[in-house]
Amino acid sequence: MPGPNNRPAPFSWPPSQSWDGDDGAWSSFYVRVGTPEQSVRLLPSTAGQATWVVMDGGCPSPSPASCSDDRGRLVNLNESSSRDELGLYTLELELNLGHNDTGDFGLDRLGLGTTASSGGPSLDSQLVIGIETNNYRVGMFGLDHQPTNVSSFAQSYTSFLTSLKTQDFIPSLSWAYTAGAKYRSKGVFGSLTLGGYDASRFTPNSISFTLAPDAQRDLVVGLQSVVASFGNGSSQSLLPSPILTFIDSTLPYIYLPTAACQAFEDGFGLVWNSTYNLYFLDENLHQKLINSNLNFTFTIGNDVSSPSTVDIVLPYASFDQLMGPPILANSTPYFPIRRAANDSQYTLGRTFLQEAYVITNYDNSTFSVAQSRFDDGAQAQIIAITSDNSTTPSNNSAAVSTENHISRGTVIGIATGSSIALIMILVVISFLVRRRMKVKSRRGKEFNIPESKPSMASFPQEIGRNSLQESYPELHDDPLAELFNQDMVSGSYKEIKELPDWQGQALHELDTGTMQYSELHDMATAELPSQDMKPISGTEIERLSSGSTHIPKDLDPTSDSRASSAASQPQEMYTNRFTFLRIREKIAMASPMEAPSSSANRWSDTSLLKPRPALAVAFSKSSPLLPISKYNTRSKSSSPARDHA
Repeated sequence: MPGPNNRPAPFSWPPSQSWDGDDGAWSSFYVRVGTPEQSVRLLPSTAGQATWVVMDGGCPSPSPASCSDDRGRLVNLNESSSRDELGLYTLELELNLGHNDTGDFGLDRLGLGTTASSGGPSLDSQLVIGIETNNYRVGMFGLDHQPTNVSSFAQSYTSFLTSLKTQDFIPSLSWAYTAGAKYRSKGVFGSLTLGGYDASRFTPNSISFTLAPDAQRDLVVGLQSVVASFGNGSSQSLLPSPILTFIDSTLPYIYLPTAACQAFEDGFGLVWNSTYNLYFLDENLHQKLINSNLNFTFTIGNDVSSPSTVDIVLPYASFDQLMGPPILANSTPYFPIRRAANDSQYTLGRTFLQEAYVITNYDNSTFSVAQSRFDDGAQAQIIAITSDNSTTPSNNSAAVSTENHISRGTVIGIATGSSIALIMILVVISFLVRRRMKVKSRRGKEFNIPESKPSMASFPQEIGRNSLQESYPELHDDPLAELFNQDMVSGSYKEIKELPDWQGQALHELDTGTMQYSELHDMATAELPSQDMKPISGTEIERLSSGSTHIPKDLDPTSDSRASSAASQPQEMYTNRFTFLRIREKIAMASPMEAPSSSANRWSDTSLLKPRPALAVAFSKSSPLLPISKYNTRSKSSSPARDHA
């Protein structure tokens, strides 16, 4: 059935509103069989996988007029035009309990509920078996997902549950069932949901069970104890030792070890009837047990020694059943426990499921058992089980999704997606902040150059829109100057205006027109253009040996030709795209020159230039920027390299 977003929704199968059976009062469910449809009432079988319906031969002549209705209504399979006969075969169910009945196998159309409009889906070519035996007074609807093999494994037919899942009528291979209890309130019918469960019908717990590997006995639990509690506060243990037992709603009985049955006999005065293999009650004992206000607590775990357990409490009323015709001529009270011949017969039957709510998920091979609830007027809360969900609903963790609730998978997806989105947002914010800081640095608002290490000189590798700062090995020791020594003299905050042409050689203009640089603390500014600056023809910084007082002609500010050129040539700005780093800290410089302080004739008095062992480019507070055409560095491979700036 389609649900939200066209996803399959669980199907809550409405009960028939009838109590059926000759071994007790059991809540049944309607199905529709064949073409034309014939409606019949069935009981759920947690162990079976096929659908059994009682054929006309189930009420042989002479039979009372009520026989058909007593058996949930008879079906005439020969009237169905959609039936494909397969033949007579054994039912292959409850063989361990001594049953080996035969049925008429065939494929036919099968639907859930009384009508197509008010009921569930109808599927073609489903396995429908006609029975006549009295071992099953009412037909059965198999809930198991296993296929049915007819005569050989080559002839295998899928179960109705599997067909529903395959055709997207339900969200998962799962079901949830409680048998209902006629003795509760005014009678509480059973609850059966395919592909989900009804949260209003049980008290959740956190215990999960795993399916046993035996496909015919998969709902196995460890029954660790059975304790009877009396109204006067006393109690009695009834199970001598823990056992592995099978939950099976096909039959009403609870099969226990003989020693456990004897403990029931001793504690409550039960008498074993070897003819019927049952405990019948006379009127006195029956009334005494009713007045005793007995409760039986079944403690179960995933195995016989599991520390995590669930208590399922059954009042005596759940054991107070009637056996009627055709087994007995008159309805007689009986106590629905039986002696098991061996451990393969240990079973918790339909009596147990009156007070227990079982949720089974074949997709992940798990199931859960919880205490049933009987709240008057409670509204159904149908919750879907998805294929990847567990079947352990609890108060703190919802295992499934509904039309009105978000599934655990969706919550995890939302949480994971939100976390990823948050991380991405933080990454983007971090990126934008870093980018903004770089932009501010390029604009010269806030920029600090860290103090260089003794063996490294820090140079701007590329200065522009995407400025980078890299470290290069120290320069040659003798011939080259080490830049940015801390002894440099501070200059004033000035605006860099147009630079003069030098000896007729054209300089380059800044693309921004003017550029400002900040006042240095106590040193002159030595600023370097980027490497992509075009060299000035004829101008070169020559290498000076240590202690040399020679000043290259290109750099001699007293040169007449250079001075006249500076006076006559119009000033131009650099056009190459570079900027200058503003240095606001004391930056190391090996042996700085001392520049004249007079602004009138800044370079006329060469006597003020004291010899130093290395070359440096320095400016007074009012001196113009001196362009650098070439400089030498030592490459990372320690071989000399020449970079043009």
